[in-house]
Amino acid sequence: LPEPQLAFNDLPDGEYVAEIRAKNAAGQLSEPKTVTFTVSFTITELVTVPRIFAIDLNWKNPLFANTKSSIELWVSSDNNFNNARKLVTLAYPTNSYTYSGLGLTDRFWFWARMTDGYNSGKFTEAVEGVPSSDSTQLTSYLDGQITKSHL
Repeated sequence: LPEPQLAFNDLPDGEYVAEIRAKNAAGQLSEPKTVTFTVSFTITELVTVPRIFAIDLNWKNPLFANTKSSIELWVSSDNNFNNARKLVTLAYPTNSYTYSGLGLTDRFWFWARMTDGYNSGKFTEAVEGVPSSDSTQLTSYLDGQITKSHL
């Protein structure tokens, strides 16, 4: 074969070494050809950005992914993963999400991980997020939304 291709499916996170040898009809083995590679489902750089009545979440996805990969975001009202619930599952390569409809005093902690249906990456460290309490932004947002007919 001039350009053989191999595929490894459903591998969990880890460092791998693939060693390939050819064998002729007489049973003689060639010198091994080795290739090293890494499979990582680790999401990095999960950050929150305050928005009016919302929290934006942004993250960096791993380079590896297959067509079944997705991103899970989990949320809790305290910094305890045991109290967290799955907020949303998003298709890879999505790398942002807006958690909206929040109150000005809400406070949440978020975790993220990648999964492909067979394997899941580790959860990120908890990241705290709050909606914006900037009075200038809030005033601009509400300007024109409350009229005399609403009073």
